[in-house]
Amino acid sequence: MEKPHIIMSIIGGAKYFVLTDQVETNFINSLIDVALKSKVWIFTNGFNVGIVQLVGRAIQTHNFTNVQKNLTTIGIAKWGCVKNLQQLKTGHDDVEQQTINNRKNTTQQSDHEETTGRIKGEQNLEINHSQYLLMDDGTVRKYDTENFRTRLIKQISQTESEGVLPIPCVTIVVEGGKDTIKNVYYDLKENIPVVIIDGSGRVADFLKRWLLYTEEEMNNNARHPDWVKPVGIDEFNDIEEPPTAILHQSRDSLNSNAFEKPELQSLFEKYQNRINEELEAMLTRDDADTVKSKQKEAPEHGINEKNETETLKYVLYCLQPAVRSQIIVFDLNSDNDLSEAIFRSICKVYHKPQSKQSKQLLELAMSWKSIDIAKELILQNSLENIHGKNELFIKALTKDLPNFVHEFIRMGVDPSEVFFPNDQCFSTNLKPNEYHSRYDFFIQKLYSTEAVNRPECLLVSVIESDPDVLDKCIDGTNILNSIIGKLIGDHMEHLYFDTYDDELEYRKLRDHTMYSDKSSQIEDGRSEQSSKSASREMAQDYIMRDLFLWAILMNYIDMAKVFLAHMKYRICAALIATKILKEYSRLVPYDEIKKSYIENASYFENYAINCIDLCQKNNSEDACEIVLRQIELFGNISCLQ
Repeated sequence: MEKPHIIMSIIGGAKYFVLTDQVETNFINSLIDVALKSKVWIFTNGFNVGIVQLVGRAIQTHNFTNVQKNLTTIGIAKWGCVKNLQQLKTGHDDVEQQTINNRKNTTQQSDHEETTGRIKGEQNLEINHSQYLLMDDGTVRKYDTENFRTRLIKQISQTESEGVLPIPCVTIVVEGGKDTIKNVYYDLKENIPVVIIDGSGRVADFLKRWLLYTEEEMNNNARHPDWVKPVGIDEFNDIEEPPTAILHQSRDSLNSNAFEKPELQSLFEKYQNRINEELEAMLTRDDADTVKSKQKEAPEHGINEKNETETLKYVLYCLQPAVRSQIIVFDLNSDNDLSEAIFRSICKVYHKPQSKQSKQLLELAMSWKSIDIAKELILQNSLENIHGKNELFIKALTKDLPNFVHEFIRMGVDPSEVFFPNDQCFSTNLKPNEYHSRYDFFIQKLYSTEAVNRPECLLVSVIESDPDVLDKCIDGTNILNSIIGKLIGDHMEHLYFDTYDDELEYRKLRDHTMYSDKSSQIEDGRSEQSSKSASREMAQDYIMRDLFLWAILMNYIDMAKVFLAHMKYRICAALIATKILKEYSRLVPYDEIKKSYIENASYFENYAINCIDLCQKNNSEDACEIVLRQIELFGNISCLQ
């Protein structure tokens, strides 16, 4: 099993489970979307009923459409609750019969045990799960696994070796009954964030409703010292002084027994009766099975009363100020993304300033393309707390995440320091290092064989190589220069050189006697400080050019637009992009793809035209000079050419 990036539990209804078609479809699609964005382990109760049945349909849909990426879905259940248990014991692998049984349960959940042949307390396993963990505690037909799932997930999450951080966990709640409330309590107690699916019914809607009803008062108490830390349910029976949160009320307005009330009961004093009434009404909506079992078993009143009191304690624990912040409510009927709700809940719990986990969360944000939440909860206009920001910048480039690249540059990441870390890269005295060329690292990271041979990238069509070689590659500056020359024309001189000495020699052979001021400063060996400054500025100009051309060649159009905004000589750059994209359009036989290349080419062409028009309005002579001037940064080509 591959190590996950996130551990997700899905809990909720097993009975009374009815969702609208739209909510069901949205849930399945959202679950598949989350699974595709990163490596996820999903935990359920493993039985083919209720919400797990819906999860099974989502897994099946995912596996049909993504054959090479099966989901890791683990069912945690009681051994004594599995239907056809004898078959498992004897080792008979009658998969076909198990499939038939599951399909019967999927298409029609009967209200009567006699028609299904299922004894109360038994269920079929959901067959689309990849693994099952069956616990044998000696009991039969008792579903409750207590807090085993929570403890297991927490243990897996925190099993860390040197340099490995805990794995973020999250729980999704869909509908649900009394056991769901208890499981939510277990998870929140272990600081596992919870996402409630609004509109799914019963417990999910109940918790959402009371989070809303108590929001204003709980927010007022959130910073009070009595409620900064969670109050455990074991403190309900303690007789203590009242929390200072209620001392602002006059003693005359308090019940004579108020000072004897436990803390959480004091906090929720005016809501408790209503919560209890609604909770009792919700949990007593039994189906025919439960009504029948009550008639048979007739439990003592004292036991029911004790269970209801425990359930109320779990609810009040979840609603208190120090805990409720770990709960996110998500509406499947909204235009928002479930993955963003999950990621927001994870950030609220796991993100700590100046923590190594910031990098882990930022990588997760990049996998899920959650730039807005990353800006709000992780980056917060600063990269000071992010470890390995250069590595993350390269990842944002290779994963085609223009919004993240823009934020990195805006907050101070210098691409020239990422790819040309040595100031000597633009010096005539290049010192030896692990890369014999200043472009080796750049080519290795951005022009990898895998990236170049992507189906949506046409770069392979212009790489000259042995026709028998299936995967073409770019392994040096000569190939890059050949590609640019083939797409733009021979009138463009070489752009890529292994060393600055090679570049100077090439220019002299081409009989170029005029150099930019920066080149002259470096070559003439002026003051060390001035030379370093000129070297770094030249490196910045070069890398922005190189990143822009890389984005165009790889067909990362939005990424190219980001770099264009940070470049010098944007008109020439936009016209070069236009030429490359038009050449690409000629290589494509399909109308839709061809149309896409032509539209992108038109964007850059219009960008250049609009810039020249503005220059013309401002100063016609300067506009004429811009059009005719040869630009050294782009191989001494002019905009007119």
